[in-house]
Amino acid sequence: MQVENQGSQGAIETAREERARGALALVFGEGVRPLRMAEAVFDAVLVGWARQQSARHLSEGTKRRGAALVGRFRAEVGLWPWEWR
Repeated sequence: MQVENQGSQGAIETAREERARGALALVFGEGVRPLRMAEAVFDAVLVGWARQQSARHLSEGTKRRGAALVGRFRAEVGLWPWEWR
């Protein structure tokens, strides 16, 4: 029974790794891995957020102020957004 659990866990981990590689390729390019992953992901999140705001026809100033606020908050707390609680 335990062997089956380990096998399914391995399959889950493999699938998770494949999804992560695919997501990295979409954001950074095929086979590219940033040296500072957390910083690169944060920047990519901000770019994605700006694109979403553009699709909602928000002004450049609104997008700029929002990104600046999030950047200042991240710098102040010293944590990445996915670490905020």
